[in-house]
Parts: sequence; C-alpha cells; structure tokens
Amino acid sequence: MRLPARRRAVKLLAACLAAALLAGCSATPEELVADYLSDDPDVSGRAERDLLGLGGEALPALVDAFVAGESREKTGRLLARFEKPAVEPLAGLLGSDDPALAADAAWVLGQVGEAAVEPLIGALESGTGSPADLAAALGAIGGPAWAPMLALFDSTEDENLKGILAAAFFTSGDADLAETLRPRVGDPRFGDAFLSTVVAHTPPEALAGTVDAGTAWRILTFVPLEPLVGPISELVPELPPDVLDELTRTAAKRDRPSFERDLVRMHLAGVAGEWNEAASYGAGPFETLVVSYDAERENPLSADLLRVALLHHGGLYLKYLIDGAEALADSDFEQAQRLSALAGEVTRVIEELTGAARRSGP
Repeated sequence: MRLPARRRAVKLLAACLAAALLAGCSATPEELVADYLSDDPDVSGRAERDLLGLGGEALPALVDAFVAGESREKTGRLLARFEKPAVEPLAGLLGSDDPALAADAAWVLGQVGEAAVEPLIGALESGTGSPADLAAALGAIGGPAWAPMLALFDSTEDENLKGILAAAFFTSGDADLAETLRPRVGDPRFGDAFLSTVVAHTPPEALAGTVDAGTAWRILTFVPLEPLVGPISELVPELPPDVLDELTRTAAKRDRPSFERDLVRMHLAGVAGEWNEAASYGAGPFETLVVSYDAERENPLSADLLRVALLHHGGLYLKYLIDGAEALADSDFEQAQRLSALAGEVTRVIEELTGAARRSGP
C-alpha cells in the first residue's frame, strides 16, 4: 500500500534529519571555523564540538584562520586542544616573518604540553623565532621541559640564551625544578639566576636545612632576578646555628667594611634581635646602592640590575628597621623613634629613585 504523498514527504524529511544527526555534520571545516568564530555562543559551541570531532581534518582550516589573525586567541585555544596533531603545523609558524604570529604560535605550543617540547627546544637551538617567547612557552609546559632546558643551558655557549633560560626557570619554575637545581647553586658558574629559582621555589625551612655557610653567604648577598625580600626574610631565622656561627666567623675575618660583609652582618644582627646594629650595618650597603643607581640611570643595563639590587637589599634593610622599631616600641621608645624615622627615609629614597625610573621609562 502506497503512503499518501504528504506522509511520504514527512518520512523522507525525518530520515534526512536522522542521517544528518548520525553523520555529525555535513559542513566543511572552513564553514565550521566560521561558525566557531561566531558571536552566537550556541553556534560557536556546536562548531567547536564538530571541529574536535573531525580531528586532524579540521587543522588546516583552523591554522589558516590562526595565521589570518581571525580571533587568534580563541582559535589558538582550540588548536591547543588538538594536542600532538597540532604541533607540526604550529611549529612551522615559529620562523614566521611576522613576529606577532611567531610569538602567538609559541604561546599555543606552550599550552599543548609535552608533545611541543622537542620542536620548541629545536627552535631555540637553531635560532628560530624569539628566544624569550620560546623559553616562556617551555616554562609554561613545566615538568617535561625542565630536563631539555637544562641540557640546552649546559651545552650552549650563548650567554644571552643562558640568561633567557634562567629567567624562564625563575618565572615558571616549581618545587621539582628547584630540587633539581639546588645541587648546582654552590657552583658560582651558574650565577645568581639559579639561586633566584631555588630561593623562590623552595620552602624556607627546607632550604635552610640543606645549604652550607658558603651558599648561605651567597644567598644573603646576591642580586636576584627580582626582589626576594619575603623568602629571604623567612629563610634567615631558619638557618641552623652552625651555619650562623660560620657566617659570623667568615664576616669577622674581613677586617674592613665591605658591601657583602655588612649585608651579612645586618642579617646576623637582625636574627639576634640587635636592631641598632642591624640598622648600622645595613646603612653602608644601602647608601652604596643608592649612589651607584643614581650614577647609572643613563645606562639601562646597569640601572636595571642596580634597581633590582636596591629594591631587594633595600627592602631587606627596611624590614629590619621596621621590625626593630616595633620590637623597641615599649622598651626603648627613643631608639624605636630613630629606627622608625630611618625607615621612613629609606622608603622615601627608594620610592623617589625607582619612581623616577618608571616615569622616565618607555
């Protein structure tokens, strides 16, 4: 028996809809990318699901949209979800003549994860793209990238690249990386950058229990990549008595005042609660930094380093002044006032010098 024409049409339409649903979508990858970039969240969400369902077949259209700069951040987030299949086309963009495109490709590779480590390291080795962008992407990957980054640090003779890698360790590091680097900090060849990473990413009580007096001396006198006032303020009271005693003996062997000796004595006096002595020992290094920074403000590289040193060591000096003023408030009001006034002067000088640098900056 034949169905009436209307019923046959309804059945045919239902069959077509079912087939379309079972097939997922008949739109081309390019059409789906356009839908994904739509302002309509429902349309965009469906297209995102369908693009992921297509797998590698969707990548050329997505990469084309990424290169064209069409909502690059949104397109990049979706590309990262494809993980390993997206690595090769993204890695091919690292050498782009468009620095912004190369930087954005590096960022997406950093979101991809472990599968992107090898091409990012390869780009660093070959000098492809911006080393800072590539190192930052590796830092974003974290754990799986640490060993290859350290291997590259050890093998390269490019001091600029070493500095960039060290900065990535500092800004993106974690406790596992700090544990790996800790045995290296006693070797001056690795400089203060590794020390910065270890201090920044190791709990003070754990670090205090593992450093010898020589490394402790370096930590109290080094210039970190960024001020580490908090971690070092917490570290010093945790140092074992034998390390503090050795630091005291080492400082005593240096008859004449020196920048490092006075910094160490400032810390030792602060730990002992000898607030006036801490203030006296800290004054010399602080004044040296102020004069040096003021003289080098026209030399950007020196000025940047001295500014960090001033904020770091000056910040530690300021902390001892404030702690001393608070500790002496009830027992020696006159000395407490003196330390408080000195703290105010140190704060004013730091703000004036660093504020002037920010105002004159680009």
